[in-house]
Amino acid sequence: MEGGRVMAVWSLIRMSYGLANKRLDAERYKPCFLENENILSSIKCERLKKYIDDISGGATPKGADYPKDGIRFIRVQNIRDNYFDLSDVVYVDENIHAGQLLRSQIKESDVLLTITGVSYGNSATAYSDMLPANINQHSVRISLKKGLLPEYLSTFFCCKYGRMQSDSKITGDTRPALTYPEIGNYIIPVLDMKYQLEIQESVQESLKQRLLFQSLYQQAEELLAEELEFDKLVLPQDKWYTASFREVMNDGRIDGEYYQPKYKTIMNHLSSFTCKRLDVICDFLKGVEVGSDSYSDGDKLFMRVSNISKTGIQMGRSDKHVSTSTFNELKSFQVKNGDVLCTKDGTIAMCYVIDDIVNGIFSSGIVRLSMKDDLPKEYLALVINSIAGDMQAHRVCSGTLITHWKVSDMKKMLIPIIDKDKMHEIADLVSRSKVAKRKSQTLLVQAKARVEELIEQEANINE
Repeated sequence: MEGGRVMAVWSLIRMSYGLANKRLDAERYKPCFLENENILSSIKCERLKKYIDDISGGATPKGADYPKDGIRFIRVQNIRDNYFDLSDVVYVDENIHAGQLLRSQIKESDVLLTITGVSYGNSATAYSDMLPANINQHSVRISLKKGLLPEYLSTFFCCKYGRMQSDSKITGDTRPALTYPEIGNYIIPVLDMKYQLEIQESVQESLKQRLLFQSLYQQAEELLAEELEFDKLVLPQDKWYTASFREVMNDGRIDGEYYQPKYKTIMNHLSSFTCKRLDVICDFLKGVEVGSDSYSDGDKLFMRVSNISKTGIQMGRSDKHVSTSTFNELKSFQVKNGDVLCTKDGTIAMCYVIDDIVNGIFSSGIVRLSMKDDLPKEYLALVINSIAGDMQAHRVCSGTLITHWKVSDMKKMLIPIIDKDKMHEIADLVSRSKVAKRKSQTLLVQAKARVEELIEQEANINE
């Protein structure tokens, strides 16, 4: 836009070029897409299909019935920017895995690529520790012939030259999708093997750091569970139950969900510990809603509930941003390093301590918890993310389509206070896990930048 006017942008292509691509829609030939193809065509490249040994997708079991354990079932949300997030992985029955889903069983070194929805184009290389596993119909597994290393390919898919091709090849309005022929036609720079090995080494070292992060975080969860004696906690699954009239009057609740025996059990269990209400530990600030009219193409994140998980800030194509002016106007809601953020709408009771610079503001579905107690922040977040916090939150939440956890109810959450040294030990394990996670992420960013650098160096040489 210039002087309040929208500047026209167009591309001219030969009819033969459009027919060769089997696409005549204008979206396919944006100038940025054509420029991307020109850069790649100036260096040694091959169509991906030359290196594909096998490619297949999966299927969701009938009824999407996921048991509590079994064979990992990798969905789109588990495939990130050159890594896997298995924090919310689901499972399929072993018999279904071995019978109905033979074609989509993942093997070590398979490259997974998401092909539908807003997260299309994400890719990561499968590793042995996550197997056995399977995929659904919204991603594909690619096994490669010699000449192209899987870690290099997944890194290329995630770099700007791969992302741009995904954007140009996607088809469909209501549910965008990448087709198998289009996947085979990705233009892949065939870098010298020494450079591919360099990228592979970075990705594999990143994996080691991610596994360390997961191990340390799990140790923190296990130590908390030990200290709070979760192993002694047996949650009843009664299909019917009763509540006295006195309970109803004292609690001011008449909904049956509130009186489920599992909730009474968790509250009785917590009563054996010294606890503090959350409003004794923290002050609360609910985020702000800017409205869709304030969304922009700026670099200031409008952080929503979907961006927060218990182990980090998640970024994706569906993220919303606001302008620098809006960001500056809403200083009270700017995200700062060290903030304790907790979700209150949708996916509730996800708590995370910000450990990096995030240029953004947080939405009304998120509450900032400002410490007024000397409780370690990471300990507090882990308790809220644990079964103790999760069940307290879900007991009092409301809403049928979207779950809401009122701030007034958040304030009443009970936080068990254990031995001070143990709290710091737990917090230290979480902090160390975050250091490993940052190292892992840095290595992936560097690997992606290195691929882009090598492509651009070669393209400049051939000019």
